[in-house]
Amino acid sequence: MISLEALPKIIDTSQLTSDLEGTLSYDHANWLETRLAVEEFSWQAADLLDRLDDLQEDLSRSDFADDVSGAKHKIDLHNEMKKKIMKAPVEDIDLLALAYFINIIRTEKSSI
Repeated sequence: MISLEALPKIIDTSQLTSDLEGTLSYDHANWLETRLAVEEFSWQAADLLDRLDDLQEDLSRSDFADDVSGAKHKIDLHNEMKKKIMKAPVEDIDLLALAYFINIIRTEKSSI
């Protein structure tokens, strides 16, 4: 075990909080808020990726129609997939990531 007096000899004081005789500014509420935002973003991004993977799998199928009515049905299915792709909130996830990033930068600047 390392004593509190020996800790600054091993770890730079800029990496230690004030309770460990360091200079690192730390706000637990802010950290918690950021952590929850990152987790929410991760869940939303993972969900979007899963949905896009499912669509890609559907699009990669190469079963062809045997007649005109079958071709019309395939065209309808293709149009449904196109609508699903267009509804995918890619831009929303991108904007959310940008907002989180800006918030993190602001937080870091205000703690300096």
